[in-house]
Amino acid sequence: MKSPRAILATAMVAIICGAFALAVSSHRRPPSPNLTLAEQEVIEAVLSQIEMQLLTNHVILDFTTIKDLQRDKDYGVFSKQFRESHPDTRHWTTRLYDLFHGHRDRYKDALPRAVADFLRKNADRAQIDFRADLALRARLVSETSVMEIFDRSVDSPWKLFRRRFPNASGFLKLSRVGISPDNLVAIVYMGEYNGPMSGRGNVYILHRNGAKWVLHATQMVWVS
Repeated sequence: MKSPRAILATAMVAIICGAFALAVSSHRRPPSPNLTLAEQEVIEAVLSQIEMQLLTNHVILDFTTIKDLQRDKDYGVFSKQFRESHPDTRHWTTRLYDLFHGHRDRYKDALPRAVADFLRKNADRAQIDFRADLALRARLVSETSVMEIFDRSVDSPWKLFRRRFPNASGFLKLSRVGISPDNLVAIVYMGEYNGPMSGRGNVYILHRNGAKWVLHATQMVWVS
C-alpha cells in the first residue's frame, strides 16, 4: 500500500502533466477549415471549362494557397491592392473590373463583394476535400509530398517530381473561392506548374447562369 507521501507525489505529477498537456493544446493551431460545397462547385466549373489536359495530367495540392499571388507582400498591403479599381493605376487587379465589359452595370456590386469574400477567406488556408460526386478527374495529393521535393537541395526537383508522380505533367495550386452574397459572381485563383520556368497563375471570374457557374473571364497574373 502506498504511503500518503507517495500518493501525494503521484497526484502532483498527474496535475503537472495535465496542466502541461492543456497548455500545449491551447497553443495548437485550430484545424484548417474545409472548402464549402459552394466553393467546390465553382472549382469544378473552372476545371471543367478550361483546358481538359489540366484535369487528366495535373495533380491538385490538398491545401489552398495564394502565396504566389501575394508575392511576399504583407496581407494587408496585398488586400488593399487587390481591392483597388482606380483607372489611373496599372496594377493588374484594376483590370478585373474591365473584364465584364458590357455587363458591368449588372455585376458592378457583385464583383467587389466577391473580391471581399475572396480576401476574407484566403487570410487562412483551407483543406481541399472534394465531395465524391463532383465530376472531377483530377487527383488530389498531399501538399507536403509535393513541396518537400522543391524544398530539398536537389539539382533536378522536377525529375524527382516525375519519378514520384509518373502520370502527372505538373501540379495545380488553388485558392479559396470568393462568392458574392447574391451568388452572382465568383472569383478564384489557380497556379499551374509544369516544369522549370514553365507555369502561370490565373484569376478566374465566373457568373451565375441559372443553376450553373459559367467562366466569364480569365486574368493572367504571372507567367514563367
